[in-house]
Amino acid sequence: MKLKVLYDNILAVRKEPEAEKNGLFIPEKYRDRTKEAVVLTTGKGYRNKDGSLTPLEVKEGDTILFGKTGWKEIKHEGETYLVLPESAVLGVITG
Repeated sequence: MKLKVLYDNILAVRKEPEAEKNGLFIPEKYRDRTKEAVVLTTGKGYRNKDGSLTPLEVKEGDTILFGKTGWKEIKHEGETYLVLPESAVLGVITG
């Protein structure tokens, strides 16, 4: 079964924190949970007051930076996913 998000929602998977940074090993208990995720799929967008559809700016495959609130973590078929509205996205990481 596939997951499909609606409206302005985004389905993403969290990137794992780095185990090594600048050549130093970081023990697991000291690694921060990263606020970066890779977008798997998006809804079609949101409806304006006049009924027109505004598409989302993020797209499948983008690496996004998200805040501490405004998202839900769900488990589906043994995998953990994030569902968040586009308004919870702080930015898209490029390069």
